[in-house]
Amino acid sequence: MSNMKKSLYVDANVFIVAGVYPQESPEFKAAKKLLYAVSSGEAEAATSLLTWDELVWVVRRMAGNEAAAEEGKRFLEIPNMKFLGVTENIIRKAQNITERYNLKPRDAIHTASAIVNNAGSIVSDDADFDAVRGLKRIALERA
Repeated sequence: MSNMKKSLYVDANVFIVAGVYPQESPEFKAAKKLLYAVSSGEAEAATSLLTWDELVWVVRRMAGNEAAAEEGKRFLEIPNMKFLGVTENIIRKAQNITERYNLKPRDAIHTASAIVNNAGSIVSDDADFDAVRGLKRIALERA
């Protein structure tokens, strides 16, 4: 990797993959590699605090309350991850994004969070982000 750090917005599905996919899967390995790069300071990254909700909800459905609580705690303790608040400004921008790109509400909030916080790229396997001008989607295995 070059001396210049990558500044990325990390979508909720990256954390979900790291939390519930089988450890031998390529998706799990890619998610862990990215999160290690963030933890070690090799990559600069941010995500919305909304991501905690999505992660805990999915893990709770798939693996129960105890696993969900553990994943939620682990998420909040990721070194060097910048956690972005969901403000009125973000929600107003998300409203505009929903109207313009027909994104689902949570995807619009993630998009608005990335744009307002000057992240030019979003790491996600959700192709819905491809429609958004000014935000480049990077598939997890390429991050």
